[in-house]
Amino acid sequence: MASGAPKKPDWIVIVPDAASTTLEKRMGFRDAHISNLGPIIESGFLKMGGAVLSHHPKNGEAPPMKGSALIVQADSEEEIRDILAKDVYATSGVWDLDNHKALDVMPCWRSHTFHQDLRSADAKEEKVGLLIVTSHI
Repeated sequence: MASGAPKKPDWIVIVPDAASTTLEKRMGFRDAHISNLGPIIESGFLKMGGAVLSHHPKNGEAPPMKGSALIVQADSEEEIRDILAKDVYATSGVWDLDNHKALDVMPCWRSHTFHQDLRSADAKEEKVGLLIVTSHI
């Protein structure tokens, strides 16, 4: 996002997996899904993303994924749907995009955490500060 451009509204988006999606199907498209995120991150659209779990896995258990959770910046729900519809999880039928939920939110603070390797099970986190958002006050 270019500096000086007006900031787009924040949204929390939940996209359920299709009823027929198995962990094997989701993981089969994961590398393509992750490798294509660069442009939508660089555009300022995608701020956070990850799997929605039915429960936190116990030691050695595969993560019971049932969808995706995103934090995005977009002008409208239509813009969100248009961008997500191009993702390989949508085009391959992993996601049930017709049943996504987009909640328009107004954050009052942000904590920045960076993952050094999105695809590594032992990804490291680095806390780098807290940004107080005051533009809506």
